[in-house]
Parts: sequence; C-alpha cells; structure tokens
Amino acid sequence: MTWRRAPSLPALAGALVLGTFPVAHAAEPLPSPRAVAQALVDALSSPSVPARIAAAEALARRGPSARCALPALLDLCITGDASADTAMLAVAAIVPLGGGPWEREVAALVSTTTKADPRGARWLAAKVIGATAAELDALVTPWLTGPVPAADRFAAEVAVDVLAELADLAPLERTKDDRSPHVERDDARALLRRLALAPDRALAFRALRVLVRDTESQEEAFGRLKQTLADPDADLLGQALLELGLRGRLPATVVDGLPAMLTSPKPSIRAAAARVLGERGPHAAKHVAAIGALVKDPVPAVRVAAVTALDRIGLNAPEVPTLLDAFVDDPDLSVIAELRRVIAARDGRTGRYRALALRLARRDAEPLPDPTDDARRRETLARLPHTPDAAIGAIEAFLSDADVAVRDAAWTRLDAIPSYSPTKHVDALVARIERPTDGEVPPWGPRLLARSGRVGVDALLRLVASSRGDWVRDQYVAGLLFAPAEQLERSEVRRTLIPLYFSDAFGAHSADSPAGLTVREAVVRFEAVLGAHLDDVRDAARDIPHSSEADAARDFLARHGAEGLRRLASVLAERYVEAAWGGRVPDDVLLETRFPALQPLLTDPDPRMRAAACSLLTPDRQEQGSKPLPADVRAALEERLSDEDGRVRGIAASTLEDDEAAVSDAAIARCVPMLVDRHPAAREGAFILLADATPRLGPHVPRILAQLDVAPDDEARQSQLWMLSVVPGPPSRDVVAAWVRAVGSPSASVASAGLSAIETARPIDAESLAEALPAVEARLSDPAHRESAARALGRYGPRARRSIPALERAAAAGSKAAAIALPAVRGDTAAWVALLAEDARGGRSRAALRDLRELGPRASAALPALREALEFKKGRSPRSADFRADAEATIRALEAGGAK
Repeated sequence: MTWRRAPSLPALAGALVLGTFPVAHAAEPLPSPRAVAQALVDALSSPSVPARIAAAEALARRGPSARCALPALLDLCITGDASADTAMLAVAAIVPLGGGPWEREVAALVSTTTKADPRGARWLAAKVIGATAAELDALVTPWLTGPVPAADRFAAEVAVDVLAELADLAPLERTKDDRSPHVERDDARALLRRLALAPDRALAFRALRVLVRDTESQEEAFGRLKQTLADPDADLLGQALLELGLRGRLPATVVDGLPAMLTSPKPSIRAAAARVLGERGPHAAKHVAAIGALVKDPVPAVRVAAVTALDRIGLNAPEVPTLLDAFVDDPDLSVIAELRRVIAARDGRTGRYRALALRLARRDAEPLPDPTDDARRRETLARLPHTPDAAIGAIEAFLSDADVAVRDAAWTRLDAIPSYSPTKHVDALVARIERPTDGEVPPWGPRLLARSGRVGVDALLRLVASSRGDWVRDQYVAGLLFAPAEQLERSEVRRTLIPLYFSDAFGAHSADSPAGLTVREAVVRFEAVLGAHLDDVRDAARDIPHSSEADAARDFLARHGAEGLRRLASVLAERYVEAAWGGRVPDDVLLETRFPALQPLLTDPDPRMRAAACSLLTPDRQEQGSKPLPADVRAALEERLSDEDGRVRGIAASTLEDDEAAVSDAAIARCVPMLVDRHPAAREGAFILLADATPRLGPHVPRILAQLDVAPDDEARQSQLWMLSVVPGPPSRDVVAAWVRAVGSPSASVASAGLSAIETARPIDAESLAEALPAVEARLSDPAHRESAARALGRYGPRARRSIPALERAAAAGSKAAAIALPAVRGDTAAWVALLAEDARGGRSRAALRDLRELGPRASAALPALREALEFKKGRSPRSADFRADAEATIRALEAGGAK
C-alpha cells in the first residue's frame, strides 16, 4: 500500500495524534518519519477544521524531524485560518521545530513572511521570540544600528513587540550564557527611543508604551504621551487617554473633560473615557448615570468598558447595581463575561449584587442558540417567559425530551423557580444524577431533590448510602443543606450532613441556588438546628483529637454557651484531656463567659470532668492581653492545686501559669511540694508555674533542698536543681553543696543538671569556688561531660586558674570547648568577654551580666550581644522582666564606662 491510500485525512491525523493506526493496516510497514510529516503538512490545508487541528497537534509533538512542515505552519499563522485554535496550535508547533541547528532557518522563514498580514506576523514573532538567540538576532539586532527605514514599518513593529514581550527591559541584559539574547539593556533602550521619534505616529506610540515601564526613560515617555493627547487620530488619542489615565498621569484639564468624551463619535475615545473615569473611583461617582447610558452603545468594547467602570465606582454609588442590571440582556458574550467577573469580585451571591447574580444565573440557564435543526427544542425552551409560576408547566414538558441537553436545560430553568417542587419527577431526577459523568453531579440535582421535601430527601439519603465515591457522595450530602427545616430535624439527615459540614471540603460542594436560600442562609439555618441537637455535635467532636472535623465541632460546642461547654468538657474527659491538656477554645469565646458554665464541673465527682474544666479555663493571651485572671477564676483554679487527682493538679497549675503576675504566694507554696508529686502530670504542671515565678522562690529554697533526696526520679531531681540555679541572689553553701553532689552523681542526667546549675549561677565567693571547681574539673575526664564541664570553667574566666592543667589535658584530648575556654581562664580578657557575651546573648544566665559589669570598660565589646539579647526575634521566647532590667542596667554601665 502507499501512504496516499491511507484512511481519510481527518482520521489519519487523529490516529497520529493518539499514536494509533487503523487495525486493517497494522501488518503493513509503517511510513517513514518524513512521509508522516508530509502527510500532516497536506492535512494542514484540508477543508476539514478538525483535520487541520489534529495535524497541527501532531506536528507539535514530532519535533525537528518534521522541519519540512515549517513553511506550511508559518503560512497558516501569517495568512490566517478560519479557526483560531488551528493558528494557535501552529505557533505551538513552530517552537519545537525551530530548536537546535534549525534556529536560523526559523528566523529566516519568519523574516520572509513580513509582507503578509502584519498582525499575524507580530503575533507569531511574539510567541516564538526569545526561544532562540538566532531569532532575536534576526529580528531585533539589525535595528540597533543605523537609521530606521521608514518603508519597512512592519519590521519596526516586530522589533518593538519583541522588546515588549521580553518583559520590561530587565531581562535584556547580557548574560554569560552563550545562547542568551545578544541584546543589552542600553541598546534596547536606545532603539526604543529612536523608534519613539519615528514619523509613523502609531509606531512611535507603540515604542512609548514600552518605555514607560523603564524607570530611566519613564518621565520622558510620559511627556511624549501627553503630546499624543492632541493627535487627530482618534485611536491614538483613545490609547493615550487610557495609558495616561490608568497610570494617573492625565493633565487636570483633560480629566475635567472626560465626562464629555463619553458621547464622542469615536468608540475608542468613549471606551477610554469610561475606563479612566472608573479608575477615579469615588471622584467619579456623580458620572455613573452617564456611564450607565453606554448600555445602548453599538460597540461591544465600549459596553465592556462601561461595566468595568461601574464596577470600580460601585462601592461609592448606590445606584450602580441597578445600572449594571441593564447589561444582563446584552447579546455580546464579552459584556456578559465582564459582568460575571464583577459578580465574582464583589460577592454577588450575598451582597448588593445578589439580584444581578440571580438574573445572570437565569440567563445561564437558558441554552445558547444552536444553528442545527436538532437544537430547536432548546431554543424554544430558552424563549419561555421568565414569569416563573406561569412557565412551570411548559418547562416540565421538556423533562421527557429525548435529548439529555434539553432535559438538563429544563431542570436548570426549574431550579431557578423558588416555588417549584419536583415531587412528581423525583424518579427522573434520581435517574439523571445517580450515575454522573466524570464524577460531576449537576448542582441543581441534589438541591431540587432536597427542596421537594420528604420524598426527595429520602431519595438523596438512598443515593448517599449507595454512592461509592467520596466526591460524588459529598455532592449528594451538600444538597441536603437546602432541605426544608422540618427535614433537617430528622436525625438521619443531621447525622449525614454533620461530617461534611464540619469538614474543610464543605465549601467545594456548596453551590448557591439561583432561587431560594443562599449557602450562607442555609448554613445559618442548619446551625440553628444543630444548636438544638448538641449531642450530635458532641459525637462529631469525639473524632480523632487533631482532625480538622473534630476541631470544628469542638469550636461549635465552645460557642454554644453552658450546654455546649459541658458537652465539650465531656468529650475531653473521655480522653482524659490528652495532648497539651486538650483545651482548645476559639479566641472569641471569652474566659468571663466560660467560667459560669464550667465552675460546677470543677467539683464534679469524676476527676476527668474536673481536669477538662480546668483545661477549658486556660485564657487566650491574645484576647486576655496583660490582664490578670478574674479573681474568682484564679481562686477556683488554686483550689484545684490540692485536688486528689494528679492530672487535675497539673492542669490547674499550668493554667495558672498564664497568670504569672497575679499568682498568689499560696499557689506557689502548694506547687513546690508538687515538684516531687507521685503523678508526672502534677510535677510537669508545677514546674511550668514555678519556672515563671523564680523571683519569688527564695523562701522555698530549704523545702526544695529537702525534697532532692525524696524525688521520685532523676527528671524530678533535674527540675529542682535547675530551680535552685535561677533563684535571685548568691546561692547558699547548702545549695552549692547540693550542686556538687549532683555533679558527682552516677546518673548522667543528674550530673548534667548539676554542671548546668554551677555554670548558670556561678558562685564566686572563695569557699563556694573551692568546693565547686574541683567537682567540675573532675568531670573533664568523663567524655560524656567533658564539653559541658569545659564550657562552665571558661565562663568562670581567671577565677578558674587552678583548672588550667586539667583544661590543657582536655584540649589535647580533642575538646573544642576546652580549647576555647583556656585563653579566658589564663587571663585573656577579650576571650573571657567573648564567652560572657555569648552567654548573655542566649539569655541563659544573669551571672554573665554581673561579670561584665565588674569588668567595666574592658567589656565594651559585649555591647552588641547585649543589645541583641533584648531584641524580639521570631521563634525565641521573650526575655523575662528581671533579665531585661538587669541587661539594660549592664548596657548603661558599660556605655558610661566607655564614655569616661
């Protein structure tokens, strides 16, 4: 067989696109790549539009092997085609064909077609330019030197368009890449400036519109654009008005004349005047009637500009929605598209434009005219009157039409009639939506079923139960939201709706109905139903603790007063307040409104309910600010510090921690023994509270020391050793002795806590040093603690001279911390200041501030680190008030010493 005996060109092109061939010829040898390309080239001139489209798609996929198709593709782009899709696909095919060694061939072919339709050629150049350096050289570089030939206007236009397509001049700089465009920014700017002086005013204007993007040339370009305002060419004048008006550069005299231009005989000027007036917003509110009168303008572009302008001014003129309503019946689709954009941008479903949105929805429900005989029934349906009740019978007649498109158009029209109920057509409606195409259920289907009452709701519930795909099932469920209120009271309806309602995906399935309730109205109604059935919400809140659905259900309960809060507490109690105590409450549910509902639960016989109530009383700091807890809330929580249940004691303590400024001395006294509580949650809560109350721990030091020997585990010992290290003032001999014993402990964690305490507090009296330093020095021989021990000795500086031999041995053994500490211990002040500055920057120890003050002017190098320590940085805990005060005092002392 020969290739010319192949099937028809449309079938062949389609087969090539899909990568398949007719079965009857599968045994015959496949044609060569060139023969395939040539067949596709022949198909480009086929009288069949589908054949031309398929051929262009196939050529786009074949790459350089189809280079013989270049002339035909270029011809198709330049001379035009009945189908815009074909021309676009041809351009898409040219780029891959022009790769590699064929770059210059493409550039040459482009240059040989410049005598054809300039718009098509410029469009082609704009699409393929920049893909190869050769094309850029061929089309732009010749214009960088020498005069601009007046006769070759098209080439000049191509040059300007190419420079504009390359985006605001910035990408035109030369790069190191050999394949990059060989046009530099200065050269491009010079070319555009020369073109802006061309005798051809349209060409000059084109260049000026590009130059206004360049900051270096902007003012000069604006000046020349203003001169264009006096141009007799109406099109250029309209473009200049638009360019300058949208950038706020119109002279005041021209601005004053804009309303008069709305009645200009030139369409371009009318459209530009409307657009620029719209950009003036509230200043143009008094001209909305004149802009609205453009609804009768014969030019669609002017009407589109009028819609855009009214949208811009709309928030400042109450009559705008009425004026826009006059455009709904416009026959031009570009005007309707602009109206839809306005509705989408201005919340047309629920705001001032709702009536306009409903009219557009009804217009969309009418099928578009179709020239074929088979569509006459749809045209008849579209011509039915808009009076809803009178049209129901006529529309219902089309529900039995053989054409599914006609039936869908009828359903859409009926969905827009508030009084319509499809009770007698439920079976037909179910049959239409139960097997959706591509998983897409028509939005009117579930809505109409739900609106029909119990019969339709039962049908929807059956569809939900039988649906296999989550996406389709959710679309059925979303329709239930529009059911009558009495149907929402049914338990099975509520429990079916709740999972989707509390899910993140709810909005994706909730399309507004052209008639009846909006989604927001339906949501408010359903929330009212749920408010009377909080047990259903409680069941949803029992889901996985951190799922978004469970969190949303918990938020709902928290916002529904005492009954909701009690149910939320019961949910937390079932899980015994797991995961950060579990008390998740929305920010807008104030503590003052929560406490009356939760107070009885604080003495509930069930300890889990008491724990949940304490958890839900945690204040929201963003809302509470710096205010202390209300006295009654604080007193009730402090009472729970003596609760018989350890978890309750711990949650009460951690909740009071949010009120550190007002926590009482009695609460602190109760929490100190809890550091060795038998319950881990109580110990954790007590530590959280006491860690923020360290300035007030001085009187409790003897009790903490006594508890060290009875601590239940090493973790409890660690926390108490740390507490002793942050108590203000010099540590007592008993405290230092406790740290020394900890450093010598066989427990690695306790030894680390002791080393950290000695480093943080740094006792400096001779007797304490004589006791502490040998214990730290002994740990230098332990690889597990060598670095922390060396770091602690370095912070002591020259006061740790006795440890120099041990530090030298540790440094020789490879300890980096020992090598850093040695200069400071030997007496190098700069090295010691650097270590102290690092300690102060971390906000770990006020001992560093004390040492820096004692060093005086010699420590001025630490000032930047001290200032940084006081800066707020994201992810870092704020410094305590006492540390800030101490650091600021140190900064003042060092600055004063430096000034002297």
